[in-house]
Amino acid sequence: MSTPLERLLKSWLDQQCRVTGVTPVTRAGSGTCRLQELVTRVTGEPSAEDETEAQILERQAMAEVEGGVPALYARAFAELHVGSRDDAKYERRLQAVDDTGRFLDAHADAPLALGWSADALFGSGGLILVLRGASVVALTATTAALSDGRVVCIASASSAALPPVTRVTELCIC
Repeated sequence: MSTPLERLLKSWLDQQCRVTGVTPVTRAGSGTCRLQELVTRVTGEPSAEDETEAQILERQAMAEVEGGVPALYARAFAELHVGSRDDAKYERRLQAVDDTGRFLDAHADAPLALGWSADALFGSGGLILVLRGASVVALTATTAALSDGRVVCIASASSAALPPVTRVTELCIC
């Protein structure tokens, strides 16, 4: 039988040492988990790539579970969040994160229903990177009308078997 103090301490330690599928137990040497040294010895120090992947997976899970972002887009959205503040593209990345949030808040599942692929939205030259602070006021399977008057068109590979936006060959501004 344990005392109330022991139960309280065990509860606190369990909270401090919680393991989830998308985050590391704790950072090495943080001192918050009495099992950290054992975990580090067994798994080794995480590489920079492992840390980046863990950050992406954590943000992907948050986007899907808490933000309602469709699974098809969640990883690409999460990848926008990862990077150094010293990165030359930091301000652009912040703008893209903001643009994505506003786009998904306003249009939710519409791009998915219309056949927009993750690449068409988030790829290099994709819709999100073209927004630059503008919002999408209308969306079809092949175009997005923007609040600043631009209309973004998707030029797709000609394939009757696939929806037009799933095989993007070029994103152009009409």
